[in-house]
Amino acid sequence: MLVERKVDTSAGNRPVKSASVKAAVSSPKSSAKMGRPAKRDDADSESVNTRTEEGRTAYDDAVFSFVQENGGRVSANQIRSACGGNGDQCRKSTARLLESSRLGYEGVARGTKYFVL
Repeated sequence: MLVERKVDTSAGNRPVKSASVKAAVSSPKSSAKMGRPAKRDDADSESVNTRTEEGRTAYDDAVFSFVQENGGRVSANQIRSACGGNGDQCRKSTARLLESSRLGYEGVARGTKYFVL
């Protein structure tokens, strides 16, 4: 939808000139119509609290238990599906477990798999 507006182009003591400018006014559209992916609703992240030391410890224990129970190579997506949380929470938890030598990993990026040491 186009809207025509008058723009004041005066500067200082110069005479005022009016110029007609057509500006596109966007109508509300959903992000899917705009070609952008819709934001994911991470409902599982609500159930995981990593703001406190106790919450981080509980989440780390859940992640470690999941990897241990599955006896081998586990991806971050599998961990998130089973333990909840968002990508940052999962990444930071696995980093803490790697640093404490409870988990090991192989691969890079999407191919990274975690295992118990």
